[in-house]
Amino acid sequence: MKKFEIFTEEKNREEVEKLLAKKVDGFTLTFGLGYWISTRGETCKENSLIITLLTNEEKVVRSIAEEIKKMNNQESVLVVETKVKGEFI
Repeated sequence: MKKFEIFTEEKNREEVEKLLAKKVDGFTLTFGLGYWISTRGETCKENSLIITLLTNEEKVVRSIAEEIKKMNNQESVLVVETKVKGEFI
């Protein structure tokens, strides 16, 4: 099993939730504040949304990330993939 995290700006949350509900069986949303250095050397910040998915469907995750990127008019979103061992008890 793999854990995928999609890091994006917290925009269009209802639409993002609808997209996720159509594409995957379950997900977790975590809210935060993201910081980065712009190409002009300026410190920037934005409200962030981290979407956590447990799946082996990499293509589905990448398509979700692409759709969110377009939906939020972002230059990029970050997708992190981690191998995990988990079980429901």
